Amino acid sequence: MEKEFRVSELKRQVILEEYLQKIRRGKKLLPNKHLTIITGLPGSGKSTVAAKIAKENKNAVCIGSDDFYALFPDIFELYKKYPSSLNTKEQSAQEHSAVESFINKNFEEAVAQILVGGENIILDTQPNASLPVYIETAQDLGYKVDVKFIAAPKRQIETNIVARHMDGVYRFEQALAGKRPRTGENIPHHFSQLRVPESYIREIKSLLRNINDSGADLEIINALNNEVLYSREQGGRPEKAFEQELSRPLTEKEKLRQKAALNRIRLIARRITLRRGKWKTTERPEALNYEAQTGHEKYYNHVIGNLER
Repeated sequence: MEKEFRVSELKRQVILEEYLQKIRRGKKLLPNKHLTIITGLPGSGKSTVAAKIAKENKNAVCIGSDDFYALFPDIFELYKKYPSSLNTKEQSAQEHSAVESFINKNFEEAVAQILVGGENIILDTQPNASLPVYIETAQDLGYKVDVKFIAAPKRQIETNIVARHMDGVYRFEQALAGKRPRTGENIPHHFSQLRVPESYIREIKSLLRNINDSGADLEIINALNNEVLYSREQGGRPEKAFEQELSRPLTEKEKLRQKAALNRIRLIARRITLRRGKWKTTERPEALNYEAQTGHEKYYNHVIGNLER
């Protein structure tokens, strides 16, 4: 895969420059420089929040790390040929994928160029060790920095991830049938993000403490009800607010919303054909006694069934 879909450095830089021209178009420099970071677990609703803030701040340049996933050359053909490699966070797959390297390099360089340019910027990205670096760099350049960490109950996050993935698989099959363009917008997001290991939770809690100590204005928010779970004014510990929100049971209203989402997921699952014998399921389904190339229907039913418990 590495050689077959390799992207030259020149081509990567051309793609990055075209991306920067597009997101900068029509934006004006403002006297007060402002960096807003929207982050949180996959499926928590951070992209929805980022879009809302971008709409309210029309001169801010909005950069999403997922933007570059869709911009990887031949990403559609790559997904079609290697669905399992792109659909897992297994280390063995990542070592052989040029996609993650392409995304990370372009995202980091895009952020650096915008910050140096003095433009207002909104970042939509997952929590990672680079965030304190972005905060410190922006502060050194005279930016005011806000961090909005989007939190939600684990069951709600899982449902959102499954819904997003299933919708992506459906769009992918429509693209294969010629009903949609064969582009990066029409391939599924990682299904493997359903896994939230304890080690990652510990890393996020440590990251929240570091962000809080950095001087950035940190808030932890539930995107669906707009409840502020933590802010400096409220006091308390940000990592505790995150952990409590992640582990709390759904409210009755949230259960109704989840039920509606699961009904839609089941409807989409019935529409998916998944090219029997050619499409590989994710997450080592053979461990669940499902055949790796033909067990997708049982596997999806297993995942959806878990969400209903």
